[in-house]
Amino acid sequence: MASAIEDFREIFGNSDSEGDDDFFGFDDVNLEEVDNLDIEDAEEEILEDPSVGASETPWLRDFVDRSGPRNICENVSEFDAFSLFFSDEVFALLVTETNRYAAQFMADNMDTLKVHSRANNWKNVNTSEMRAFISILLVMGLSKKPSYESYWSSDPLIECKGFKAIMSRDRFIQIMMFFHLNDNAKDFPKEDPRHDKLFKIRPLMTILVSGWQRHFQPDREVSVDESMIAYKGRTGLLQYMPNKPHKWGIKSWGLADSRTGYMWNWQVYTGRQEGGRPHGLTYEVVTSLCQPLYGKGHHVYMDNFFTSPTLFQELSDNQTGACGTLRAYRLDVPQPVKDARPKAGDDPHLFRDNEFLYITWTDKRKVNLLTSVHNGSCFLKRVRSRSAPNNFREVRKPKAVQLYSQHMGGVDLADKQLQYYMVLHRCCKWWKKVFLYLMELSFNNALVIYKAAHPGKRVNSEKFRLVIATKFLEGYERLGSGRPGRPAANLERPARLTARHFPGKTQEKTPKGKMSCNDCVVCSNRSARRHQTVFICKSCNVYMCPVPCFERYHSLVNYKITCYPGLHD
Repeated sequence: MASAIEDFREIFGNSDSEGDDDFFGFDDVNLEEVDNLDIEDAEEEILEDPSVGASETPWLRDFVDRSGPRNICENVSEFDAFSLFFSDEVFALLVTETNRYAAQFMADNMDTLKVHSRANNWKNVNTSEMRAFISILLVMGLSKKPSYESYWSSDPLIECKGFKAIMSRDRFIQIMMFFHLNDNAKDFPKEDPRHDKLFKIRPLMTILVSGWQRHFQPDREVSVDESMIAYKGRTGLLQYMPNKPHKWGIKSWGLADSRTGYMWNWQVYTGRQEGGRPHGLTYEVVTSLCQPLYGKGHHVYMDNFFTSPTLFQELSDNQTGACGTLRAYRLDVPQPVKDARPKAGDDPHLFRDNEFLYITWTDKRKVNLLTSVHNGSCFLKRVRSRSAPNNFREVRKPKAVQLYSQHMGGVDLADKQLQYYMVLHRCCKWWKKVFLYLMELSFNNALVIYKAAHPGKRVNSEKFRLVIATKFLEGYERLGSGRPGRPAANLERPARLTARHFPGKTQEKTPKGKMSCNDCVVCSNRSARRHQTVFICKSCNVYMCPVPCFERYHSLVNYKITCYPGLHD
């Protein structure tokens, strides 16, 4: 219980909220109440541009950096865009650590391995095969199935011939079993103060995040938010968030470009720190994510989980603007903001504190906003309403609130793109789930770069993925399996099914001079019903009825049938 309380304070330690006026989201009761209200449709019309005259930043330097891709060639291809992140350096890491872990595993478990264990047939993976392995992981998102085995199923209803052509099922599972990103021998025990909870994925994280930052310059507006990597296995990083689509998982923090959803900086939440955090968790998360952007004039948007006057002061001291919804009872929030109770239709309540502006406004619900980059001006917006004349009503909305709604969703946009092709990959270690998440983030970032480098070109995400996977397979030759598989039943077909055959009558005679007859090889069964015939196959010299036995004998592997009345009609 004490640990749970400390975890709670770790996340909410910078808030002394006791009121019930702040908006934290809708629950089931709210949704039931909406059915009985005069609700408004999502359709709306903005009568004025909210961005015009909304900014007021005499203290903040102008944003002059050119946003978009950088350090790339002009005609970057789909494969080149993805290779900016999954470079030769990454594949060298994957190959080296996978083979290293396989050698360590075999040395430690050689005497205890079962006879039929897949590990017994392990062969070191090379770069070409690792690229093929990654291509399979990329394409799996286009055809989601419940298990790895399903992708190699022979059932014609779900068969994926492409996967079989690339790699055998056992080889894929072998590589996934030994797949590694760091040398276990270098890890410090948990009791050691040098222990890193993210040791398993630290090298890859460092390479990818630095690549994301090196090859893209975000626009002036960026957003900070949290994400969940769905996972229910055993790990000390596991978090439970009941309001998320994936309630159980590994929590991460991201800073993304608001316009494109390009993930520019990223961290994993590792839990409480020894000695605590002087300014609270959210303060350290935002400042560490934004630190590489200090001094450039960016505007950072965040929700009420992060927003606090102390944090905004730190950002402003480093020439970075900020805007976010606010929990009115946060520490250091002025008393007039806590006491503000505007009604629907009233002008927003404004409170200025140096470069900070507190806005309290009510439409359907009250919202508190803290901004260092906007003024208190409003704009007109027409919203559909059932009870209003002509089914529309006009609303005077603070421009800062509207701009917050426009620019807050950068991380959510990235997560949305990931969910289209993200495979759950059950039964994985936690760090393998994080690897797959980082791979999909890199794919989404590559897609953003490619679109920016080819303006006006229509880009299909599925084709983009297939082009990358196909390029990874160039020069790849499938390795032979450790033992031959079961031969197919039709590999050695009898001559009777392949040669030329013609029907005829026997030339044999009985002692009395009559034409000889014998049992049909197809339909005669002395224990059930005997049937004799004078017809034979000239090539096989075997007795058989002309219809239908001749055709059955020369076309079917299992040709036997019991004679019955009407069979030869």
